[in-house]
Amino acid sequence: LLMVSIAVVNLLNWILVQLGGGGTDSSAVPILELARLMVGGATWLVFWLWAERLFRGPVEEELESALRKFYLFTVVCTAALTALTTAWLLLSSLLRELLEVQDGPGGDLLRAISIIVTMAVLWGYHGLVLRQDTRRAAESERQAGVRRLYSYLIAGIGLAVVLTGLGGTLSALILSLEQGTF
Repeated sequence: LLMVSIAVVNLLNWILVQLGGGGTDSSAVPILELARLMVGGATWLVFWLWAERLFRGPVEEELESALRKFYLFTVVCTAALTALTTAWLLLSSLLRELLEVQDGPGGDLLRAISIIVTMAVLWGYHGLVLRQDTRRAAESERQAGVRRLYSYLIAGIGLAVVLTGLGGTLSALILSLEQGTF
């Protein structure tokens, strides 16, 4: 899944750069990323379909699998964290540009869009699978523990994003006032 994600981000970024007219003539990028996408996609798909077949099969123990929930919650949490962090960096960069503040990290708009779109798709798909799993089978005690851990992590991510965004906004405003651009 990591190989697929990296390949999709790089391919999407390459496509956006080509559409924007700022692209370089590097035909190796799509070929390498397509190879990564095919190998990673095939590997992930084999194991994912196997896991789905086990979960939907006749063995009731698979419905109580904590490892499946752990995988799903890990992907959802990682995708959410990556998408929100990238969005924060992008918005921070745009705000600094708008206020003409020269301090802080710059951002590559097209790369950020590629990351956000890819992570949003991962987040949405695996979140949908989680909801379907919840409707299909009652939650075991171990699965409930994994869900609680996930809930705490997502709440922590949300709090961190809010506090970091607030701190970044205040920092940009203070720097803007200091530099006389506001």
